[in-house]
Amino acid sequence: MPTVIMPKHDPERPPGSPCISQPGTRRIPTQIAKLLVELSASQDDEIGDGTTGVVVLAGALLEEAEKLLDMGIHPTRIAHGYERAAEIAVAHLEEICDTIDWTKDNTDVLLQTATTTLNSKIINRFQHQMAKIAVDAVLSVADLERKDVNFDLIKMEGKVGIASPLRCNPIFSSSLSFWMQRSLY
Repeated sequence: MPTVIMPKHDPERPPGSPCISQPGTRRIPTQIAKLLVELSASQDDEIGDGTTGVVVLAGALLEEAEKLLDMGIHPTRIAHGYERAAEIAVAHLEEICDTIDWTKDNTDVLLQTATTTLNSKIINRFQHQMAKIAVDAVLSVADLERKDVNFDLIKMEGKVGIASPLRCNPIFSSSLSFWMQRSLY
């Protein structure tokens, strides 16, 4: 578990400045730790998953940047190098990506994608039900002509046993409702 350590003297920081550390890992200055927390929160807000991966990737990039700084390379050149690397990576992804055709009447591919995405979540036992709800919610607010979705129009409320606005029947089976009630305590 990460802890805040108040070192008595560290020549790299002002006396008494805190750092966050995990047993067996190196110390991280508070400013960088705050940035990593913000990065993780941003990833969670935008995507809802991948927070650990984003922090690990950022940590690896920072570690490599530190090596370059130690070699005397200017921070601006390092930043430009990372920007260029990102451009190359995006261009490569555009080359190797596949286009998946689907229609509003045939959403099997969307359902498969949503089901796969929900596989790592706590609700994976009900992933097929939740995937259907998610796809229906997105399609209900999607502008298919512009290929745009305003996700701000989708709101998820955690109310046990309440009927879905997308369905006439209750969202949750009784076993899921029971599980959700237990998880709230």
